[in-house]
Amino acid sequence: MTTQEQYQEMTQFLEENKELYEKYNEYLIACKQHEMMLEITKSDRIKKLIEVLDNKYNLINNDRYRDYVIARQYVFFLLRKIMKLTYKSIGEIFGKDHATVIYGIKKTQEKLEVRDSLLLEVKPQIDHLFEIYLK
Repeated sequence: MTTQEQYQEMTQFLEENKELYEKYNEYLIACKQHEMMLEITKSDRIKKLIEVLDNKYNLINNDRYRDYVIARQYVFFLLRKIMKLTYKSIGEIFGKDHATVIYGIKKTQEKLEVRDSLLLEVKPQIDHLFEIYLK
């Protein structure tokens, strides 16, 4: 089959299946738009969640009050575990470097293993807010 014949065959196929082809293109465009909306929404939801948590636990501030530190570190842990954010991106949200985030996640894992009472106190509230904002 020559190139000209292949071209004619493809043109005929597209003409015969024009409606299907157009619907397929519409579907691809809709999928891409939906994917883009999910990304925007995910980012916005994370920002809103951090804003709400910051009001309650003073996350963004450099406050070293133990309750706030434990809450902040637990949020690091959840953002890494649930949202799969990088250490760097988590650090950027909180104005910390990646090493601080890694340390906070490690401390949270240790506290979860020994069932630290302060962590167990804030954990249900933070978990609940994560469920609401990041479903």
